[in-house]
Amino acid sequence: MFDNLIKNNTANLNFENGISLSSAVNNTVINNTANQNSESGIFLTSSNNNTIRNNIASFNGENGILLSSTSVKNIVIENIANFNTRNGISFISSDNNIVRDNIADNNKGDGISLSSTINNTVIDNDADQNSGDGISLTSADNNTVKENDANFNGGSGIFLSSAHDNEIKNNTATFNAKNGISLIASQDNIIRDNVVNSNSASGISLFSALENLIKNNTANLNSGNGISLSSAVNNTIINNTVNQNTGSGISLISSNDKPDRR
Repeated sequence: MFDNLIKNNTANLNFENGISLSSAVNNTVINNTANQNSESGIFLTSSNNNTIRNNIASFNGENGILLSSTSVKNIVIENIANFNTRNGISFISSDNNIVRDNIADNNKGDGISLSSTINNTVIDNDADQNSGDGISLTSADNNTVKENDANFNGGSGIFLSSAHDNEIKNNTATFNAKNGISLIASQDNIIRDNVVNSNSASGISLFSALENLIKNNTANLNSGNGISLSSAVNNTIINNTVNQNTGSGISLISSNDKPDRR
């Protein structure tokens, strides 16, 4: 299936997915409503070079929008994926996709979830008030997450687990129930120019994390530490602002980092 236009349809209350693309190439899915389906609102598997734009995919039994099984080079833009039972937008084993200008709020899982993926760009999305994390990367490498809002989530604003070589920059992650940005067992990531204030734990937390760069972030007024490192090795913490936190500005526990001495 290729070069089709799926536009202005209502696909609600289906037993499986609202709209499903399998081994589909160069299709456009635009201005559809896919709500209250038993599985996902919009589902792509092994599908490439598709554009998913300006759809509403909410109140579904699984994800709002799900890309899986090596779905690559798709553009997911300007969609609303709210109040889903799992994640708002989810990528599993899908690479080189763009996720831009979406609203993924009030989901019972994460707002935007990347799992076992590489080289995706997540930019300028709202991922607020989700029960899980705002944006999560699990076993996800070489992704760019920038200019997103990830606030008031039940987990962390942005969460990385076993995620390497990612760039997390210019995001706002405030008023989350856990950390603003959290790294667990993650290596060689760049965390820069983020605002991570007023979180219930720390602004930025690194646990068992190696050789990450934490630079030019603002981590103020957190209930824990501004920046917290535990069992973390060879990380660089430079030019951050860490004021008025309930704990310490910067806290190292069982860690060996490289503070900049210039």
